[in-house]
Amino acid sequence: NNIQDPHWMTRYTHVYLQKFFFFFADPIIALKIFWAFLVASSTILVYWLSRTLTNTSTFISGLLSVMFFATLRLFSDSAGVALADYTGMLIVLLALLVFSYSAKNAHEKKWLLISLGIIFALALKTKETTWMISALTFGLLYFPGRKIDLKDFWQKFKFILIGFGLGVLLFVVMNGLFLGDAFFDFRPSNIQNYLSFYVQEEESFEGTQNFLNHGYLAHFMIPFFLYLLAGRKLLAEKKFDLHVFLIWLFPILLFVFLTIGLMNSPYY
Repeated sequence: NNIQDPHWMTRYTHVYLQKFFFFFADPIIALKIFWAFLVASSTILVYWLSRTLTNTSTFISGLLSVMFFATLRLFSDSAGVALADYTGMLIVLLALLVFSYSAKNAHEKKWLLISLGIIFALALKTKETTWMISALTFGLLYFPGRKIDLKDFWQKFKFILIGFGLGVLLFVVMNGLFLGDAFFDFRPSNIQNYLSFYVQEEESFEGTQNFLNHGYLAHFMIPFFLYLLAGRKLLAEKKFDLHVFLIWLFPILLFVFLTIGLMNSPYY
């Protein structure tokens, strides 16, 4: 509805992407189509990422990944409801895939680094839990067979910054078109409203105090256990690959972020 709401200023990737579907159908139908798009796209990215993550990955690897993904209770509990979490899932998978391809090219492809920067900007405006993908930038520091070179890191990192700037510019344009305020994201009063909404001193609400038990771990316990086993095998390999390790590390970073976030806010 083109509403300026500072409390949800980190959700506007989801809002604008959702708005695109409203141009083609009734809002109720559009939301269901949007949900289907998010789930279908994420499923494809899960398979694609699984196939490209390592040189030993096969069709069976991708198929098993999709099977585990499709059996998550999250989908049945919120079927047809286009939550921002689904958009966040899509953005994270897209970032991991682009990073994986960039790593395979020794981060020499400028367009991949710029694309990664644009995705970082989209993540910033999707949901707080997507912010952890910024840790992927550490992958620019090291490449197997090479020494750490800070000058080389900066030469690559600046293309991520260029992409991030383009992503911010995209939101300036979208804010101007739909909200009537191109600098909605940059106004100190809006930022203060957002922070006051999310960072609170009082205890979290009852429904979110046990989020890790009833949400994250309830939905993902078995995949998380298998994920930890995969990490053990990864760390045991003689040829350590920092890029694959960073991708593997993301769920743990998310777990830590959620735990810290729940100490200060009831809305994670």
